[in-house]
Amino acid sequence: MAVNRPWSWPKLRDELRHAIAGTQALAFFPAGVLAAYWIGGEPALIGTAVLLPIAFLALGGFSHRPPPSFPLQGTPKTLLQRDVFRELVDKIHVGTRDRMTGSALFQVQIDEYQSLIDRHGQAAADSVIKRTSERIILQMRDQDNIARLGDCTFALCLGPSRHMDLEVCIQMAGRLQTAIEEPVSVDGVSVFVTTSIGFCLCSRSPGISGADWMLAASIALLEAEKRGPSTIRAFSKEMQRVTQAHSALREEVQNALETGQITPWFQTQISTDTGKVTGFEALARWHHPERGMIAPADFLPAIEQAGLLERLAEIIMHHAFTALKSWDYAGVSVPQVGVNFSGS
Repeated sequence: MAVNRPWSWPKLRDELRHAIAGTQALAFFPAGVLAAYWIGGEPALIGTAVLLPIAFLALGGFSHRPPPSFPLQGTPKTLLQRDVFRELVDKIHVGTRDRMTGSALFQVQIDEYQSLIDRHGQAAADSVIKRTSERIILQMRDQDNIARLGDCTFALCLGPSRHMDLEVCIQMAGRLQTAIEEPVSVDGVSVFVTTSIGFCLCSRSPGISGADWMLAASIALLEAEKRGPSTIRAFSKEMQRVTQAHSALREEVQNALETGQITPWFQTQISTDTGKVTGFEALARWHHPERGMIAPADFLPAIEQAGLLERLAEIIMHHAFTALKSWDYAGVSVPQVGVNFSGS
């Protein structure tokens, strides 16, 4: 037996809303107005043109919006904890690939932060960092995420978007730099800073995880730092190759020092006045068993990064004193021996 349910205005309104609410319903308004004019003339035309928009708004037009297609984001306009940020990066990295959207990961660093502390003090540096975070947040959308990774480094992961390419990222990096590099007033003194930015598009991430994506942005930031203050760099596969090569050198350099692969070459020093030999200069050279001769400009930074400069100095000095002793024993007068750790 059928049961007749009582008429309900909210129920009817909901049904009508599903039928006509949404911006797509606007496409039918012109047809409705023309039909009214054809049936009732000019008065019907005017009445329909006035009443249809009112009815549309009354039934919730424009207020019924589909849920966002990608609700992965942190609390808008706040700094996230690093572990929370990394989890979101993982989810966005997977989600953008699954949903055919785009995203980008930025790392932003204040240049010469230690010099800033030395010149203005820790309190002033803290004020600059606080103001920097505020300025970055002002450039963000609600779906973007930000975290502080270190003393002077921030990471920014853009919310997924249908239109995300290299040009968009460069423009975003430029806006960030312009905002951050505005002078900061600290106790009546204007403090000027520059910032380096590295970024990686999700589509160019070299790996399958968010950690790989983060690493790529870090590599881009390191490359920006090498190029000088206020530099922007996008990650590329060539950067990764060079970084891997440098990492391999750092791993090999300690063995090279201890096995005698790095030795001095003695270059003569001649007086331009007399034309006589005034001494020698000991230049560090690396005879790699597989790669051959490696230029000092390539391996000296690796030694410095590995914290082995003192060990290199000990070895070169040992060879220099040994050579001087041999020359004295042979009756050869060598007034001096200099040591050079530069790339020349």
